[in-house]
Amino acid sequence: MRAHPRYPVSLDATLITPDGRVLSAVVTDLSMGGAGVQTNEDVTDLQTFTLVITEGKIDLCLECEVREVRDLWSQRMIHARFLSSETDAALQRVIKELRAQLHNEKMSSSAPAADALNAVRHLFRRRAAKRAAQVVTYGVTASPPKGWGPGDALRISPTALLCDRLADHDARR
Repeated sequence: MRAHPRYPVSLDATLITPDGRVLSAVVTDLSMGGAGVQTNEDVTDLQTFTLVITEGKIDLCLECEVREVRDLWSQRMIHARFLSSETDAALQRVIKELRAQLHNEKMSSSAPAADALNAVRHLFRRRAAKRAAQVVTYGVTASPPKGWGPGDALRISPTALLCDRLADHDARR
């Protein structure tokens, strides 16, 4: 279990290695305890680095320790733990903004999805009611198929029964 929740991001960043190399990277997730950092560079021997994020309102400089490096085709994914506690206030501010942004995105993206789902439900119920009405009409007023006698029952498919039940359910609402 993680000590801090991760927030998915896509932030341009720079890695500064102890020997002075400056490497371009992208931060893919961020938490109060660490970050996921993706780079094209060879970082197999990297133990510590400074992560510099300056994008938009974010301006962070974080000392990091490499926990794990994974090869992803031509990319390297670094899982890093933050060493410095001096930047906690700035990092907390960034995390708070990310949390609010994710919440706003969820709220705004769920409304169109809910509208679309309701439209599909409405369409299905309308078709189900129409089908149920047809079944009732055919069962009552339609002449029976050729070869049926007065004692034969009209056969209704399971789909028609389901549509009939959905129409009844909607009518009771």
